[in-house]
Amino acid sequence: MWGLIALEEIPAGAYLMEYRGEIVTKKQGDMRGSYYDYNGLSYLFDMNDPLADEMREQTVQIAYDEEFFPLCLDSMFYGNESRFINHSCDPNVQSFNLSGSYET
Repeated sequence: MWGLIALEEIPAGAYLMEYRGEIVTKKQGDMRGSYYDYNGLSYLFDMNDPLADEMREQTVQIAYDEEFFPLCLDSMFYGNESRFINHSCDPNVQSFNLSGSYET
């Protein structure tokens, strides 16, 4: 069993770290998830549905037939220590999706 322990008190609402991983489609995540579940692994993180004013994310949503979570992060091979946070039935940390602005 894995876990991550803070060596100091963390104030409520503090930023902890970025969840890193390989971005895969929901379908790929589901296939990988079957294997991971069978082997007692849990490194997939579904990305939330986009807000109405996020045009890029809305375009992705439409491309994947309006699925609620069109993409997910798989941190099995490309993750960091954040993959060990909050694997609990009673979590005490909240996640937020942050996106930067992209220029072409």
